[in-house]
Amino acid sequence: MGSRVRMRFFDSCTCRSFTVTVPATPDSPPPAAGRADFRLTEALTEIRVKCRSSSVHTVNAGDSIDCVYESNRDSVMDQSTITLRVTSGAGDLARVSVRRQQFVVGRPIEFDEAAPRIAALEYALGAVGAEAVNGFRVFADRRRLIVDAIEAVVTGELQHELVYLDVIGESGRPGLRHIHVKVFVSCPDRAAAQELFDEMFDKLPLTGTLRAATRVSTELVFTV
Repeated sequence: MGSRVRMRFFDSCTCRSFTVTVPATPDSPPPAAGRADFRLTEALTEIRVKCRSSSVHTVNAGDSIDCVYESNRDSVMDQSTITLRVTSGAGDLARVSVRRQQFVVGRPIEFDEAAPRIAALEYALGAVGAEAVNGFRVFADRRRLIVDAIEAVVTGELQHELVYLDVIGESGRPGLRHIHVKVFVSCPDRAAAQELFDEMFDKLPLTGTLRAATRVSTELVFTV
């Protein structure tokens, strides 16, 4: 049986990626990383790829994969750049729009427990926890690992926070000195869960970004 090549494309209509496996021949070798000049063999009359949205993509024999890449290249590039729109609202809130979703954010930092709005920094720390929880579930699903329950507690230690309040005599740059992410997991296979946890944070973009800027520690706790 000849070798086969797995190609990945992006569906700009559904914003989903899809894959197609095509045969390679001696005169059409598998493409190297970054190349897009693979040509379908004449023996393959057509390829029909069905996405979850039920839309069908067809690539005819003799068509160059480069054509498919060209037609979707702008969409692929858009997927690598995340753009949000932030507008001012009433009082001290800002309204954030991304894709077709919206949420409101309060002041940069809140020191009052009774503050009616979630602060920007609290949203950021919440996003770290959400990334950990949902990231764990996604990777567990890929590994067919059963997770009965999962939650996370995120703590952030501030430094130079009084500079934000314009306190006389304070100096420095306000920021997070340390972020700690404690994840609680109920899972029958604890060894597999621990292995997943040890590898997971190297694959999470937000945590990876913060690790380059400050100290981020993680902890896994198993629950019954």
